[in-house]
Amino acid sequence: MSQVNTAPPRRFVADAGALMASSAVNGALGLVFWAWAAHRLPVALVGRSSTLIMAATTIAAVSNFSMGPFFERFLPAAGRSGPRVIFRTHAAVALVAALLATAYLLIAPRHLLFDNACDMALFVIAVVIVGAFALQDSVLVGLLRGRWAAAKNIFHALAKLALLMLVGTTALGMNAVLLAWVIPAAIAVAAAQYVIATGAGGLGRLFEAQARPVPPWRELVRECFSLYGIVLINALSSFVVTLLVVTRLGVEQAAYFGVAWTLVSGVALLLSVINGPFVARAAARPEDLPDLIRRQTRLLTLVALAGAAALALAAPVALRLLGRDYPTARPLLLLMAVMQPLMIPAYLFAGLSRVLRRLDHLLLVQGLSALAVIAATWQLLPVFGITAVGIAYVTVELTVVVAVLGPIRSMLREVRPGVPSYPPAPVHSDLPAAEMPPVAVNADLACALPDGGVARVEAMSVDVVVPLHNCAEFIAECVAALGRQTRPPTRVVIVDDGSTDGGADLGMAALAAVGLPGILVRIDERVGAGAARNQGLGVVTAELVWFVDADDTVADDALEILCAALGEHDFMACRTTLIASDGQVLGIDEPTPPHIEVAGEEFAGLLLSGVVRAYPTTKLFRRAILGERPWDEVRRYEDMAAMLALSLRARSIGLVAAAPYRYRQHAASASKSFDPVTLQLLELPDRVRERARAAGYRPAPAVFAAFVFRESVLPLANLAIRAQSGSPAASELAQQAVRSARDRIGVRGLVLTVCAGQPRIAAAALVLKSFPGLYARVLRRR
Repeated sequence: MSQVNTAPPRRFVADAGALMASSAVNGALGLVFWAWAAHRLPVALVGRSSTLIMAATTIAAVSNFSMGPFFERFLPAAGRSGPRVIFRTHAAVALVAALLATAYLLIAPRHLLFDNACDMALFVIAVVIVGAFALQDSVLVGLLRGRWAAAKNIFHALAKLALLMLVGTTALGMNAVLLAWVIPAAIAVAAAQYVIATGAGGLGRLFEAQARPVPPWRELVRECFSLYGIVLINALSSFVVTLLVVTRLGVEQAAYFGVAWTLVSGVALLLSVINGPFVARAAARPEDLPDLIRRQTRLLTLVALAGAAALALAAPVALRLLGRDYPTARPLLLLMAVMQPLMIPAYLFAGLSRVLRRLDHLLLVQGLSALAVIAATWQLLPVFGITAVGIAYVTVELTVVVAVLGPIRSMLREVRPGVPSYPPAPVHSDLPAAEMPPVAVNADLACALPDGGVARVEAMSVDVVVPLHNCAEFIAECVAALGRQTRPPTRVVIVDDGSTDGGADLGMAALAAVGLPGILVRIDERVGAGAARNQGLGVVTAELVWFVDADDTVADDALEILCAALGEHDFMACRTTLIASDGQVLGIDEPTPPHIEVAGEEFAGLLLSGVVRAYPTTKLFRRAILGERPWDEVRRYEDMAAMLALSLRARSIGLVAAAPYRYRQHAASASKSFDPVTLQLLELPDRVRERARAAGYRPAPAVFAAFVFRESVLPLANLAIRAQSGSPAASELAQQAVRSARDRIGVRGLVLTVCAGQPRIAAAALVLKSFPGLYARVLRRR
């Protein structure tokens, strides 16, 4: 099958422009539609129809469960599963819409809105059709057919107006307005479904294209709920502000506000439709993301400036035409005009968050900003009147700009031009470790390397260094996995770090059994994994070095994957599959890497951000980059500072999305142990800072603050709390560790962590600092 072949980035501008144009046309024709209805039909009929149509559109929006943004993000690369997902979602949405419409009938004033049971049945059908009609906008945008969605909406606006004007109540009866609205929508839905089902208009080629793997279903469900929360926040904030104006200022001021706010909402609608085509195009062609960002920024700027000019110059004129008192809202319009350019960073942040799937921070920012607008409006309305709404929005938007600039810079660094993004890899969490399918070597990357880089790597020797301390239970399985490698290592160096269980001898026997050359380095007293790796490195003679822990295992093609992708890079990094002590797969430990190659400083930033892990075992190193004793010679937590230094020493680092290394979690793992050595976690930030300073590297304050919480403070507290149920001595040490962790949590670090795009880490640290008992109870339950 071919890869997804989509249009160039400039098509994004065409789709966004078409959607904005259709929004403007629909708004104008909508006014004509209701003006015609008001002049030709009885007032009671218009009132009933407008109420039913508003109820139908609201129920339809709720029944969609934010599947629209979901389609825009994942449908462009769904391949053959696209039509099936679309039709099943439509069926589910139709069922929910019908149920909600039926529930509405139970609470609505039926004697005012319906004449008979047929009218009520028509309303339920109308809700289902309107729900499908609204959802198809995002479906068509997700299929990279934004202009089709615009054409569909313009057809609906023209057809409903023509139907009402030409037929009216003569043929449609007392439900004329509702039927004029619904019949064209049903025709548009049927036409779109037919095109999708038959693959017409080039959709067949899109559906036949190779699908990119989607994230695990739990992540998808969580993403849907995040998107739904964002939609609800946006809808409820405007709704609550409107209610505040009515309750605090009265209906007359609410009328002036309502007219002005309709104009403001029209400009906001034009800005909001830009992100849908942007997300869809970025999902379809991740390699075009830098160019798409530039085009999106230019388009947002153009529309925001045009909207500001319209609100500042044209809107006040429109208010004067409505009546002499309506210009009371002019200061509000001027403030909202000022706000339009301020919204550009927020829209850019929202688009990038959806593309890179960083919705937690987006949800937090939008939720807090909505609460701040509501609170400020409540306080300022008695003093400034309806102008208070503009003051609240501008003030909060300035704060939002400050809050999102840091995350925007971080995300832009991830999508630097010229570096293709790696597609997500599926998590085979339902398969046992031995049955996880091998990951194919990236042949496109191999062919693209200069000067036959891959061929030279294939001819290089590879030594595997295995530090071992009391791992007799697992060493034979580890060695057996090395013996099954499709690209066998040259030699295996086992470093016995003061073991007392005979594991080293078992390892050497296992090497002989699988026919791998090996050498044993003995250390009489335990020195820690870092020092053991340094000792093993001292006897390495190969050109490439791979470190494997004795209690872990690897996929049969792990070394082949790393060697094939190494090319001219200084070292290669893969991802980690977590397994239980019995080998059961628990999941993949790291997110998908954003690129397939990065510079050293960029890899350092990814390390500090938690995008990639510092495990030396998931890296294939050139011997020259390592030097003599690269690893910190401490008992535990020796990886992070050393990997930061190595990345800053490297010119180029490769990344693969495959996860062939299998990290075993068991009771004796360093990541599970709590003892006095665990307190070395508090020294980790200082060691990292020293290594960075020695290399002339200065990490961003927000990124480093989040790193301290994520890799030092919270892990120490978690290990200590889980150990508190042990012996009295352990409990006393654990209480000391928790106090030390809490002492390192401050307001500045919390704010910086939020600015780094990691609000969940900041929230956990805040709860640990403020409510340690609650934090402990939640942790123990988990």
